[in-house]
Amino acid sequence: ETVESVHFIDRASGELRSLAGDECGFAYRQSRFKGDLADRCLVTEVHFRLRRGAPPALRYPELQRKAEECIDGRPSLAAVSGLVLGLRRSKAMVLDPDDPDTRSVGSFFMNPLLSDSALDQLEVRLEDRGFDPASMPRYPGGEGITKVPAAWLIEQAGFHKGHAMGPVAISSKHSLAIVNRGAARASDILALAGAIRRGVNEGLGVLLQPEPRFVGFERDVESLLEDGSQKD
Repeated sequence: ETVESVHFIDRASGELRSLAGDECGFAYRQSRFKGDLADRCLVTEVHFRLRRGAPPALRYPELQRKAEECIDGRPSLAAVSGLVLGLRRSKAMVLDPDDPDTRSVGSFFMNPLLSDSALDQLEVRLEDRGFDPASMPRYPGGEGITKVPAAWLIEQAGFHKGHAMGPVAISSKHSLAIVNRGAARASDILALAGAIRRGVNEGLGVLLQPEPRFVGFERDVESLLEDGSQKD
């Protein structure tokens, strides 16, 4: 809601273009830049319109809890920025040459948005595997939609922090990040990502969707992750 405009180069035509914030189609981990304009845009500028003295938007439960613990009274933007950076650093989501867990593209899978029927099916699968469905974290995602943390699903499917496969591994700090342990190729990343995706789908019936953009591959994302490989 604070984005006023986005300026970009249209890679198809070479033209400089811009969209107003309300024309970008922003939604959870989504926008037109991942939709009808996917692979066409090189964003050069983003203009924000902020309101002086406006309160920060503490929307994530983890950030809300941290603010309650560390900040007395109304939090300033600077204080919230410090909390966000601290939380991201604890998950190796801030670049740090001394932390090998930061050698990732961030969260590899998006949190799935489940319909009521899909949520019921997931709870049945969890019970079959000996888990208490009530222990599953969940958040409202809109009318009839529930957001379930992908990280939690990945761990319940048996892929824990630090799980390694050759030169790649799941981060030791965050089970959504796939880390290059050194000299990893794209095919190595795909192999682990595909194994995680198949494991969650086969065990819990939820098909995770990748968040990073896939550039330079000859096949579509679905087929790449289906067999977890790419012939060079």
